[in-house]
Amino acid sequence: MKTSLYIHIPVCTRKCLYCDFYSVPVASLSETAVRDLLDAEIRQLDFFLRLWRPEEIPTLYIGGGTPSLIPRPLRADFLEKILVRLPGNPQEFTVEANPESLDAGFLDLCAAFGVTRLSLGLQSLKAGFLEYSGRPASPEDCRRALALVRQSWKGDLNLDLLYGFPGQSTGEAIEDAEEALAAMPAHLSLYALTVEEKTPLFHKIKRAEALAVDEDEQENTREALDRLLVGRGYEN
Repeated sequence: MKTSLYIHIPVCTRKCLYCDFYSVPVASLSETAVRDLLDAEIRQLDFFLRLWRPEEIPTLYIGGGTPSLIPRPLRADFLEKILVRLPGNPQEFTVEANPESLDAGFLDLCAAFGVTRLSLGLQSLKAGFLEYSGRPASPEDCRRALALVRQSWKGDLNLDLLYGFPGQSTGEAIEDAEEALAAMPAHLSLYALTVEEKTPLFHKIKRAEALAVDEDEQENTREALDRLLVGRGYEN
């Protein structure tokens, strides 16, 4: 049996206002607590591998949360414990990172463990939209991370971008995409900003403390982004 594997690392610098995934601030946990969390992930992996008995795991994806926030002393041990349990090496091995926590050591470790694709969560390169969504990274963090990737990363690259912020023009969304495309990613993930119930952003909009999303404008922007990417040779 073939199966693919996603491992969720539920720690972040802080919770983004639109996020409804489970995560906790890494600063609230000791290194011992993070180690216990990762050990629990390995025990859960053991359980499911016994249950599935897969003959092949072609795709391994470690996301979050923010995997690049795993403390340095724990990173190699965690990756080694995962890979030694799998039936052969995955053909595609992706690890997520966020700009504010990406460093050369993390990229070197990923390369050493056979990671084939880095997925970098930019979301935007404009301060106002990063602030609106509660992202911990600044535009400078994003550009520093892009420069580091261009210099040090030899594998495939995915970049995440959000579009459809209130007040964002289609031109501003195109500018974000153009700057991301300059890094020559093999894959670009474009997400319309979605306001999920019970998130902090949902409550801020309900209290009129933040502008609501305009879905018609989002669709106009999506169409423009599609035209841009198809023109650059990307396939949806």
